[in-house]
Amino acid sequence: MTMNGSTLKTWLGSVMLVAVVAACGGGTSPTATPTSPADTSPPSPSVEPSEAAATPSAASSAQPSAGKLTLKAYFPLFGNTDGPTPLVPVSREVDGTVAVARAAMEQLLAGPTDDERAHDLRVGTIGTRIPDGTRLLSLDVAEGVATVDLSGEFASGDITGDERESWAIRLAQVTYTLTQFPTVQSVRFLVDGGPGNAIEGHEGSPIDLATRAAYADQLPAVFVDDPAWGGALTDPLTVSGIAQVGGESPEFQAALVSRTTDETLIQQAVRPTCPTGCWQPPGGGGFDFQMAVPGGAEQDDLMLVVWAGPANGDQSNAVSYPLR
Repeated sequence: MTMNGSTLKTWLGSVMLVAVVAACGGGTSPTATPTSPADTSPPSPSVEPSEAAATPSAASSAQPSAGKLTLKAYFPLFGNTDGPTPLVPVSREVDGTVAVARAAMEQLLAGPTDDERAHDLRVGTIGTRIPDGTRLLSLDVAEGVATVDLSGEFASGDITGDERESWAIRLAQVTYTLTQFPTVQSVRFLVDGGPGNAIEGHEGSPIDLATRAAYADQLPAVFVDDPAWGGALTDPLTVSGIAQVGGESPEFQAALVSRTTDETLIQQAVRPTCPTGCWQPPGGGGFDFQMAVPGGAEQDDLMLVVWAGPANGDQSNAVSYPLR
């Protein structure tokens, strides 16, 4: 078939439009279609093909099954510490997709599995503060901001009264779930298509865009972001996250413990990266280290335990992550 210059330009434009619509997979509204050169780069993890790889390092170190993708959804962990209910990442395996942000949100709204709700007192129980029946209406990402539209159930309760802490955790759950992807830095909330309320997690002040830093109060003293709760055990085990620990020489402890015998198989002190103390605000210091898995250890029996303080100090703030 022979095309003149005008016909070829029209044909190429049609092909590009079809490709953009196919990549979105129905996950974005019609207004997300690029209208200028600045809009033509993939605006979100939900349409970014490079993030659909089988083992996305930005999501989790867990090794997924063939044709599967491992993501994280963030939930509160009950009964694991003596302090406030902390937020933890929970491993989720889904069918391979380019719409990873939407898949992660769907996992979050589906809530904890029966197995996660039924764990023992040593490990704790995964729960959620997102109201039952909350549905994802739309999700668009542009210029680092994820705009998530949730059904009216999400807005139930008094955001400034006695339910303020519950609200902070539910907002943190959504914010952390979406910002696990490198193309999302903040979240704008909508409810039933209209503006939604959001507060930061310390004093409950209203905010327009929610970020991870806004919910430092909703994290445990030692927040492990990888591996996820229920994630894969690798050897060596790479552990990363953020710690909010005080003192002139801030450190915390990390240990691999047998869930059957409660025996500590390996333990090490870790000092996060921070110029002085790692107390909040502004939100602690980062860490990234490796632990060698002891030979002969039963893989399904191990849990990662982290706590702030010295090796033989108080472990009342310890958080346990079962691994598989």
